[in-house]
Amino acid sequence: SDVCSSDLGDHPRFRARGAAGLPGTRLVAHTFRLPHAEQARRHATGVRLVTVPTREISGASLDRRLKSRSRMHYWIAQHQAEFASPGSQALLLNLQGQVAESPAATIVAIDQRIGSCLVPPAEDILPGTCLDWFLGLASRLQLGIERRPLSVADLQAAGEVLSLKIGRAHV
Repeated sequence: SDVCSSDLGDHPRFRARGAAGLPGTRLVAHTFRLPHAEQARRHATGVRLVTVPTREISGASLDRRLKSRSRMHYWIAQHQAEFASPGSQALLLNLQGQVAESPAATIVAIDQRIGSCLVPPAEDILPGTCLDWFLGLASRLQLGIERRPLSVADLQAAGEVLSLKIGRAHV
């Protein structure tokens, strides 16, 4: 497979007139510096999660495995959260009012009362490497993993809420 790095790909807009397209598949990386200081602060002190009116797009409308380019509902949700509580992170609910995810991360609750990690069902959230890593770690630590629809009350009752990719969360 080809890797597009310094070239501009084979989109007609970026190709010289009459140039042939690139054969095969492409790997394109969009990179930027990670805000390590901000991430460290969020891991140490947590971030407030705020439920917002914007709902997660249903998996019946758009397959959850498809990480489409349109993230408008996440952008709107994050602005709603910032308006309600500056510095917070949006917590999106699905159409049934159950916890889906944040614009930047998967939500996981650690419920010490039942000794389990509570995770929304796979069909309700985007798949991701952070969640895969977390589930592997929980398994190695012999923590229970319960995949089921979660309510905001479930998060509030949990001993710890994690916003994977962001850090500790406060609901």
